[in-house]
Amino acid sequence: MSAKIYYQKRASLFQSKVAEFKRKSTQFALFRLCSFLAVGLSIYFLYNYPLWIVIAGLTSFSTFLFFVRKSVDIKHKLAYYQALLAINENELKVLNSDFSNFENGKRFINPQHPFTYDLDVFGEKSIYQFLNRTVSKKGEALLASYLEIGVENPNDYQESTKALLDYIDWSQEYRAVGQLNQENEKENALAIWLRSKIDFSKTVNILRFVLPVIGILSTAAYSIGLIQETYYLICLAICFAPISVHLKKTNSVAANVGSLKDKLRALNSQINLIKELKASSKQIEQIKAKLFKDSQNADKAFKQLIKQIERFDMRNNIIVSVLFNLFLAYDFQLLFGLSKWKEKYGDVLLNFESLLVEMEVIISMTNLKFNAPSNTFPKLSNDNNSIEIIELGHPLLLFKQMVKNDYKLKGNEAFSIITGPNMAGKSTFLRSVGVNLMLAKAGFSVVAKSFSFPNLKLYSSMRTADNLTEESSYFHAELVRLRFIADAIDRGEEVFIILDEILKGTNSKDKEEGSAKFLTKLVSQGAKGIIATHDLSLTELANKNTKLVNQYFDSTITGDSISFNYTINYGVVKNMNASFLLKQMNLVDK
Repeated sequence: MSAKIYYQKRASLFQSKVAEFKRKSTQFALFRLCSFLAVGLSIYFLYNYPLWIVIAGLTSFSTFLFFVRKSVDIKHKLAYYQALLAINENELKVLNSDFSNFENGKRFINPQHPFTYDLDVFGEKSIYQFLNRTVSKKGEALLASYLEIGVENPNDYQESTKALLDYIDWSQEYRAVGQLNQENEKENALAIWLRSKIDFSKTVNILRFVLPVIGILSTAAYSIGLIQETYYLICLAICFAPISVHLKKTNSVAANVGSLKDKLRALNSQINLIKELKASSKQIEQIKAKLFKDSQNADKAFKQLIKQIERFDMRNNIIVSVLFNLFLAYDFQLLFGLSKWKEKYGDVLLNFESLLVEMEVIISMTNLKFNAPSNTFPKLSNDNNSIEIIELGHPLLLFKQMVKNDYKLKGNEAFSIITGPNMAGKSTFLRSVGVNLMLAKAGFSVVAKSFSFPNLKLYSSMRTADNLTEESSYFHAELVRLRFIADAIDRGEEVFIILDEILKGTNSKDKEEGSAKFLTKLVSQGAKGIIATHDLSLTELANKNTKLVNQYFDSTITGDSISFNYTINYGVVKNMNASFLLKQMNLVDK
């Protein structure tokens, strides 16, 4: 089944689910209202019969709580199906080259990075936005770091991607439950909450047992006529007084739990999904082992925590809060339970979260391969110096018309010098090589039929800007960038360098000589790479140095029209088109 048909079927399914649960939500809201009114009516009509008030009131109130619980469950289900619907609708848009609904990673833009700024990795309509299927702030940051520096063993991620390809339904469920907490998520809020302590005194610990006894016994005594109403009210006041003294602190704890409850529920749901996952790879099994096989395992931790959250949720209802505090010292029970949970699991929960975040990135990798089944898994070698890419393309052109090209550097060959007219495809080709190398090192599939590349660090100089605040000229900024690359080589790093029309900030003679000398030095130091240039004199270096290879893109001018085939060839370009394009734009006389 193609990705398009799969997403269309899923979208249709979840449209009907959303409609169904919207109807249920309305129905249970009505049931909840009726059961609430029944509590008041029972008190009104049975006022002179204390025992029957208690029986009828408790029955009506229990019914009310049941419908409150069901309403909450239905609300969560509705949000879940709405998230699944949005996932499939957004993926259909991606297949039409619209991925604007995904986080674009603008906060990770860094002009000083070795290559991400030049290759448009972050920002609007970026590679990151195209790839990103993470559902948490930490997931976004982890994906960004993998693209920036790669992963230790890309083969592990490739294996996990292959394993998850048969579980796209599961991947969508994992994304959906994770998305339910995103609206108000604040970075590091969970870590701050886990490190905060709850001040729980010995006196409060004693009162959480004593107060319920007073409340229940006095109510029983009053209902059968053993004590008068005045004494009964005094007993209730005794029960409520300590609760009210600690109310401010309890409200603060409740507010913190409330702000994180969606996040914590999402993590719990993701843990349950990982527990059920049938897909297997070395990496996935390691994640499962760390989550479930330790004595302090994630399953137990989150089951207990979700119970605590549900109890705090009950407290949000004013009737529940008053009655439960009068008869159960409910606030004290909540503080005690959460305090004990933090003591046991507070230090390990962040470790669990990091494992769940890792799965978000693996799902992003799997989603790319599912959407683009023609992508291949790259081979990165530490002992093979040759480069061989067959039918290379750019990820952002996957669902558009795309001309694919081969790229090879064999044996002694180290650098490609690419010439060609304007708009012929040089820069796109350079970015295609760079982006796919980045994807390979990050564990993703690549846009190629086959991809064999030495495991080199990527550097680029394609987009340089002057800096008025630092009184830096354009040419100086270029030199700083090239020095940055040269320093990496001097440190002994094995690099692949992408250069696009360097030394643009100086005159043509200086540019020719400087570019030639810099390229010659790079080659002599063992660097590999690719350079695009309009300086045809640079191509003459290949006649003297077998480590350099000339390649070119071309255009065809016929009368008043120009066309491009965007295909790379070996040799040096013969045709240029700047004058023609100036005439076509009426910038010079024809």
